[in-house]
Amino acid sequence: MPPLPRSLRFAVTNPATGLHICTIDAADSDDVERTVVDAHAAFESGVWSRAPTLHRSKVLTRLARALEERVSAFAELETLQTGRVIREMRVQLSRLPEWLDYYAALLRTHQSFVAPTQGNLLNYVQRVPLGVVVQITATMSTRQVSLGSAPTPVPSGVLSVLPGPGATTGKDLVSHPLVRKVDITVTNMVSNIPEYIVGGNLAAFTAELGGKVRQRIGGQWSSFCFFVASGQTCVSGTRLLVQSGIYDGFVSQFLEKVKSITKRMGDPMNPKSTMGSKRGSGTVLTGGEPLKDRATFDRFDFSRDSLWKEEVFGPVVVLKKFETEKEGVELANHSQYGLGAGIWTQNLSRAHQVAAQLQSGLVWVNTHHRNDPSSPWGGMKKAFEAYSQSKSTIVNTAPVEETLEHDDWFGDDAEDKRYG
Repeated sequence: MPPLPRSLRFAVTNPATGLHICTIDAADSDDVERTVVDAHAAFESGVWSRAPTLHRSKVLTRLARALEERVSAFAELETLQTGRVIREMRVQLSRLPEWLDYYAALLRTHQSFVAPTQGNLLNYVQRVPLGVVVQITATMSTRQVSLGSAPTPVPSGVLSVLPGPGATTGKDLVSHPLVRKVDITVTNMVSNIPEYIVGGNLAAFTAELGGKVRQRIGGQWSSFCFFVASGQTCVSGTRLLVQSGIYDGFVSQFLEKVKSITKRMGDPMNPKSTMGSKRGSGTVLTGGEPLKDRATFDRFDFSRDSLWKEEVFGPVVVLKKFETEKEGVELANHSQYGLGAGIWTQNLSRAHQVAAQLQSGLVWVNTHHRNDPSSPWGGMKKAFEAYSQSKSTIVNTAPVEETLEHDDWFGDDAEDKRYG
């Protein structure tokens, strides 16, 4: 096979060292066409979509056990390609089997229901698979694969991976007429592009967009929410709102913590590193050049600055003080994002009140980034149903004679006949 054109190949490098890891062949339009058609054929065949629930549950369970045995190896690979410290990758990946186990159990316990219907009719409602689903993400998402109940090992065509840029491979995938759903993890700036394309297919569309998570500090604080994964998570706490009464004392403690973390930055493969280093010509600073004029800082227009509004996806934190609860809530909600928020306070009654006012799909109180397979992520309710659709089966249970008497709309005597 002749080598692919350079435009269809891209290199993967270690962000900490700059060393080349591998070269990836990107999928072209022919690859996309063949893959989607094969996936649709597999769906239509029923080899997986109509496989017994118990069988699919067992496959997920076997995958969970196989993943447990390979967590260490996968963690090293992820650290090499992302620069995230190895101790974080090991802990995070060790939880992935839990998600597979949860959905394996859910397959066994999820129940259909009988809807109340007039007359002698039995209406049972089930969840059935959607069909071909496209998932566009930087890394393979265990959550998404679990929801779709389509992990390996499965029949050919059920699960395929196509590497490539969103502008070409991604566009070809989301615009294919056989695709029934697109699940995409992107920044807000490009989310409207696939959404527009998907509209032409009338396909379902779910997007986990970039985040500008706000932390409303009222007493306690944790550095985990700001610097885990070097700030490169969709729920990283990048906007820090501090009540004015504790602001000065908090900032002093905050900077001490930042210095402690900075001292332990280093090789991501070192288990003692707190944060992976990045190659570049810039200088690492605690907080940049301090402002000479404090009044200038106080008059700074946060609402117009990109650091306040946009996702930085790095270990950058913007601090802002507030006076009243009302002002704090308004500042927290002053964002185009609504993925996550955190509240830190010793007053749990107030925490509940503020949480109810925050426009966010996730709200943590005195903690951060805690999640469970059973909890909706990003405000997407009923996650299990996102990869299936409802199907009603209505059965007439009345005897033939009764049906002819009451339901023959075009009979000789059409009065009092049932319609609909």
